[in-house]
Amino acid sequence: MKRTVALLAVFLLLTSNFTSLAAQSKAKKEAANPESQLTLEAISRDAGKWAGTAPAAIRWAEDGSKLHFQWNPERADRAELYELPLGDPNAKPRKVADDEKRWLSSNPGERNKAETLKVYAFQGDIYLHDLRAGKTRQITLTSDAESNPRFSSDGKGILFVRSDNLYEWVMETGETRQLTDFRKGKDPEEKPKLSKQDEFLEKQQLELFEFIKKQDKDEKEQKERTKRERGPFPETTYLKDTESVSNLQLSPDRSMVTFILTDRAESNKAKVPEMPKYVTKSGYVETERLGTQIGGAGRVKVGAAQLVQKLGVMNATDGKVKYVDMGLEKREFGFQLVGGEPAAFFGGVHAVAWSDDGKNAFCVLRARDNNDRWIMLLDLSGAKAKILDAEHDDAWILSTGPFGWLPDNQTIWFRSERDGYFHIYTLSIADGSKPSPLTSGKWEVTSVQISKDKTKFYLTTSETHPGERHLYSMPVTGGARTRVTLGDGVYAATLSPDEKWLAVTYSSQDSPADLYLMENKPGAVAKRLTDSYTDEFKGYRWKKFEVVTIPDAENMALYARLYKPEKPHPARPAVIYVHGAGYAQSVFKNWGGFGTTPFFNVLLQAGYTVLDLDYRGSAGYGRDCRTAIYRNMGGKDIDSAVAAAKWLVSSQGVDARRIGIYGGSYGGFFTLMALFKHPGVFAAGAAMYPVTDWAHYNHPYTSNILNLPYEDDEAYKRSSPIYFADGLKDRLLILHGMFDRNVHYQDTIRLVQRLIELKKSGWELATMPIEDHGWQNEYSRLDSFRRMFGLFEDVLKRPLPAEPKKAAKGQ
Repeated sequence: MKRTVALLAVFLLLTSNFTSLAAQSKAKKEAANPESQLTLEAISRDAGKWAGTAPAAIRWAEDGSKLHFQWNPERADRAELYELPLGDPNAKPRKVADDEKRWLSSNPGERNKAETLKVYAFQGDIYLHDLRAGKTRQITLTSDAESNPRFSSDGKGILFVRSDNLYEWVMETGETRQLTDFRKGKDPEEKPKLSKQDEFLEKQQLELFEFIKKQDKDEKEQKERTKRERGPFPETTYLKDTESVSNLQLSPDRSMVTFILTDRAESNKAKVPEMPKYVTKSGYVETERLGTQIGGAGRVKVGAAQLVQKLGVMNATDGKVKYVDMGLEKREFGFQLVGGEPAAFFGGVHAVAWSDDGKNAFCVLRARDNNDRWIMLLDLSGAKAKILDAEHDDAWILSTGPFGWLPDNQTIWFRSERDGYFHIYTLSIADGSKPSPLTSGKWEVTSVQISKDKTKFYLTTSETHPGERHLYSMPVTGGARTRVTLGDGVYAATLSPDEKWLAVTYSSQDSPADLYLMENKPGAVAKRLTDSYTDEFKGYRWKKFEVVTIPDAENMALYARLYKPEKPHPARPAVIYVHGAGYAQSVFKNWGGFGTTPFFNVLLQAGYTVLDLDYRGSAGYGRDCRTAIYRNMGGKDIDSAVAAAKWLVSSQGVDARRIGIYGGSYGGFFTLMALFKHPGVFAAGAAMYPVTDWAHYNHPYTSNILNLPYEDDEAYKRSSPIYFADGLKDRLLILHGMFDRNVHYQDTIRLVQRLIELKKSGWELATMPIEDHGWQNEYSRLDSFRRMFGLFEDVLKRPLPAEPKKAAKGQ
């Protein structure tokens, strides 16, 4: 590892002028080439081919000498795995051959406590990497898929899951042991329940005939003999056809196996939609049942019965199973998996979190009614639990973790929104005290991981600005945070195995994300490792934006990216973009996204002012912003766009009669509600794959915000565009893919029928026959862009009578 550190230092020294030289080259190229004009045809192509894509899924080799990442410099149909040696400043990324991939030490996995071995799964088999020798061996090669490998607490075995059972590979002997035996079906040894008559007859036969007595005795003895001859083997636990087990864990003392039992007896009764396909190889209409979505529960509509879960404890000696009483009476709940980042990426998440000394364990539960989250201290031997911490939200609880133990084995750390913004807290299991905040303020901790020695946290936060992301370190006891990354923009850091180096993706206003290397020291200079973008992409002079704040009707600050055209059209038109997902963030101090920024630039070329808006309900601005849409989607979120439109008129000189709006998914819903509820504010709107009736969307998302449709019908009616369609007076374009697995095409068809029955005009529907949620094909993107751009050109630039002059004061 010392040699690797030295090589990396040399690499940084020799490449110290890379950034400045690249900048000079770019400046020369821009001076030599006149600015190119973007076209809809150009931006409709796959971004990875015409523009480029940043390295993604970045991983370090275990010795710190190489980086592996998904990349597409060859402009192929998909990204491939690349390797970049870091010790040679002249080295270039190379594509990793398929037969090499399984042997890479960077494959996501887990190290043992001694830091000498690493185990990981690849394509359903288990591999063991020796960190000192740098060699890897394959320890399973089966047709069954093995998954979730990890070391036993004593370090003597590797635990893994195969066919929903827990196994152990013993390192000393190489033997494989089965630790659980879960099977579906009825226990063949279980005697059927007899009638009183049959019980009498059986008893009589045993009393009268020696032959039957002996036969019965011989059968029992043979079964016992077989068990003794075979040796120790787990007792079989039979599951109902509707039951399944997951998250199998062996306790540190090997006395028990914990697992989650999931029962779908009621949830299986829910009707799972079937999606028709019209353009098929067979030439016939085919259907796909959407039964594998949302954790296997199926893409059922909100309000359908949900699965039931409980925590099981199996005695490792006799195989007897008990289920933990959580003490929540009749409250229904689900399990939230725990584990610090990057454990979620590596698969190192579990239902039960054991302390390092193996003496304490906790789990996290979330109420099915979405209002409560509990951290439960577990007494697994007694199959009981007690509440350590309860977090409640009258709207809906957002508890995404992570959670973990501090090295004292008595303190739990976790991320929570309990004080209005996501911050880090600690919770003692010894004194019953309330959680203590380690961070606070009107900003958020967006990701966190604990260092390997558990002395510090690495935090990514938005404390410098809601649109920035920077890496900090902080002692696990709290206190001053040390900022590591510098400048404006958005960083995402991946720590090297020894935590001395950072592989970071970084994006600023001037350029989309690319891969950089820097020391894990405050203010260290980040050196660029990849140049991911094409000459064509660099040939365009992308317009910069200004991050602005706009007061809404309640004087809350709304963040937005304002793009101003160099040559405003005389009509002074503007377009507002609203992002999808609802709880998401669009306004960052980065270059933007390839699904939006190129189209913004086409609009700017045509003289439009463009506003990219984070509305009420967006992520990154705290709990009150998030829950502003509770029981009223289409209320304060849409009011944000109305306030933005007024701001464009008053501060940017935009013609109030020439403002358009567009978005996809939630943004499509948003567009419909903006036109239906606020006629005259937006002259035209384009709604891509919009939700039109929330009673037809999925359960997890919708029940959080609107409760259940048969319990809160009022919330659904006030939040669904289909109930406001009579308000349409402006121009509307709806675009939807017929094979949308997320927001079903049925949503749009139902709205279309409603518009027809209301005898509305001024709207049109564009159907994409083969598209899913979002456009995956160039021709669909081009058709969509042409229609949206044409709508705005036709409506926002059409001749209108001159605006009446405002009367002077006093007249």
